Amino acid sequence: MNNLAHQPSTPTSPVGPLFEITTGHASHSMSPGYILTSGGLPIGTALRARA
Repeated sequence: MNNLAHQPSTPTSPVGPLFEITTGHASHSMSPGYILTSGGLPIGTALRARA
């Protein structure tokens, strides 16, 4: 499912582009809630902080 990393964000993957910007790559092999950003925070928390 790594091919999703090269697709634009969709309603089911709203963190696509921003996630790639934050980490430098996208890894859809894990749930967004468990993926950590380079800052060590859950991606969801990081997105809310930047919102």
